[in-house]
Amino acid sequence: MLIDDHSAMGMIFRTMLGAMGQAPADFEFCQDVDDAVTRIENNPPYDVIFLDNIVPPAFEFRGSLEMMKALDKTTNVVLLSGEIPDDFGSETIDARIAACMEKDSLSARSLHELLMSFEAPMAS
Repeated sequence: MLIDDHSAMGMIFRTMLGAMGQAPADFEFCQDVDDAVTRIENNPPYDVIFLDNIVPPAFEFRGSLEMMKALDKTTNVVLLSGEIPDDFGSETIDARIAACMEKDSLSARSLHELLMSFEAPMAS
């Protein structure tokens, strides 16, 4: 799952995952945390969730994580942002983030490597 308020990011992720052989059904895109919370509560646990730092309605990743209380503890959460906050790691809730990725570093290769590091199911 990708949670990002910019629809272009959804298209970019869908394209990169498609290039890796992933089916569109394996990817969910939410433009706000409210939609993501509904999906998290009504679906099996996700392997990986990419969370934009500034996404409505909380507009900061810690508030977004607080809203996603139903998130399974085994789900890897990646903070995906134009810039990782300077104070990242200073609060207890930050430990819920498994990895950080700056949007400028996003490529099919970096996405694939990150997913493989989490042992996320991938098409063969």
